[in-house]
Amino acid sequence: MTVVKPLVKENDRIIIGDKIVEFDLEQIKAAGYDPTVMVVVTNSYQYDQVQVNLDNSNSKQLLQVKPKDPNQTTS
Repeated sequence: MTVVKPLVKENDRIIIGDKIVEFDLEQIKAAGYDPTVMVVVTNSYQYDQVQVNLDNSNSKQLLQVKPKDPNQTTS
């Protein structure tokens, strides 16, 4: 296995539970890299709420987003 293997391509549609990448964490650490992953939500303006699960040790859900109501007006 390569160190990082993408499982989707740009513009692929994904749903909850889809794997998007596989990686060998031990190879990453052995190469001296920090395995910390940064997640950036670049379209947060489209959501009423973006909630981060900081205690994700017992959960597979990292983020929860609440879409804006399309009928809601902004002031």
